[in-house]
Amino acid sequence: ILTVERDRQNGRYRLTIVDGSGQGNHLNVAGDSLDQYIYFISPDRRSFVYMKGRNADSVNISDIEGNLYVRKARTGGIYCRPFLSDVVWSPDNHAIAFSERLETCGDCMIPCKDTYGPHVIIMDQATKEERSFASSMSPDVWLSDGTYLVGGSSSHDMVTGSSNTYIDAMNVVTGEVGSLLTIPDSYIRYDKNNYVSPLENYITYFKEVDPASVCYSGGLGGLNEDLWSLSSLFNLRANLWVTRDRSAVALKGIAQYLYF
Repeated sequence: ILTVERDRQNGRYRLTIVDGSGQGNHLNVAGDSLDQYIYFISPDRRSFVYMKGRNADSVNISDIEGNLYVRKARTGGIYCRPFLSDVVWSPDNHAIAFSERLETCGDCMIPCKDTYGPHVIIMDQATKEERSFASSMSPDVWLSDGTYLVGGSSSHDMVTGSSNTYIDAMNVVTGEVGSLLTIPDSYIRYDKNNYVSPLENYITYFKEVDPASVCYSGGLGGLNEDLWSLSSLFNLRANLWVTRDRSAVALKGIAQYLYF
């Protein structure tokens, strides 16, 4: 059992693998941190990534025995601070993807000269090989075929004050990004942890109720965002079924790279 504990006396956090047998052989993986640890367990549950806080300066990969075998740290230098976040595992457990950006440190009076915008980093945990793609997308889901990451991004127009949220798909080999869905101001949010359907054919998002609708509560009785909509992921992948009368030919399976 992987758990985060906080020392009541000094307020510091530690990451612990708790012995589920009841014999008390607990293993301290990392400790003495003022920032709360967050972790991401691999699909086969044999490894996990942990970080200090949601905007950390290092990504650490450990096995279930507590052996740290990959540690990726970023150093920003004077006046600069790296931010690493949004870790997701590949379906085959071989790689992770995360977001990276470099900004001026919070207490610095002089701006960071080397500031760069967000990138998506894909790192092979065995070889430590990295691929870096400039993108504001925050990876949320690595689709089961291993080819695409799905995640969100946003934009804000300083002149009009309007904002848009986008659901994007990134090819993990080429870094090419395509927009699946644009959510303007009237469509307010999506659930980062649960918006790709189990068969990965659809995404869901919450839609603000039109004030003219009979479903609008006028601010009474809760939020006016209880409607949800579906958008097809078929522009990434489609189920292909072909039949022909009076013929033994039948095709079935997955069609890749089809656009409708």
